Amino acid sequence: MPKIEPGPSTPQELDADQMAAITMEVAAASNRALRAGAIAPNFHLRDHGGRQFSLEEITASGPAIVHFYRGSWCTYCQNSLADLSVSHDNIRAAGARVVAIAPPPSPRFLAAAQVEARHLPFLTLIDEGMKVAVAYGVAYTLPAQLRAIYLERGYSPPHNSRAGEWLVPITATYLIGTDGTIVLGAVDVDYRNPLHSQQLVTAVKGMHRRANAWPSGTFKARTPQGH
Repeated sequence: MPKIEPGPSTPQELDADQMAAITMEVAAASNRALRAGAIAPNFHLRDHGGRQFSLEEITASGPAIVHFYRGSWCTYCQNSLADLSVSHDNIRAAGARVVAIAPPPSPRFLAAAQVEARHLPFLTLIDEGMKVAVAYGVAYTLPAQLRAIYLERGYSPPHNSRAGEWLVPITATYLIGTDGTIVLGAVDVDYRNPLHSQQLVTAVKGMHRRANAWPSGTFKARTPQGH
């Protein structure tokens, strides 16, 4: 897939003080993020066509790469989706599936998000209320002085947040085995520097090598649970 280019009205970069404020909040919140070895919470989310998918279904036949991003309004997130698209064939050839998760788009970016979802080679799911991001520990409260800037750029915070919260996703990428175990967790304190997709290809191939050495390990079938 070709790189997704920002539109002509793309806003200027945040200044150093604004980036420092975000980085401090994200760094503190990222301590709650799930790490390798933890069990990934199951989820049931819909795509832009209204179809529902669960993590159990996605990992039924192989590992999953679950990528949390901020939304179509974010140029850096568009670039990370394009990077995943470039490596998607290699990821699928290695036996894994990719799913990207973001909060509901604002009305201003709804059409763009729907077009983006149709052109991406992997699932893009809508995290209503950011419940899944919170469950994985990849959400933080944006400093109050930056909220007007984010609104202007097209971000729409969840409506069900507690008083004082103004949640934004932390860019993060997880590699999850079929037994629900997180094999790799990359939490990006600076959203401008996400994990490169080729590293994910290498990680998935490494899972296959370990599974071949220990057949009862990473790729064991998950026992269905009621939800």
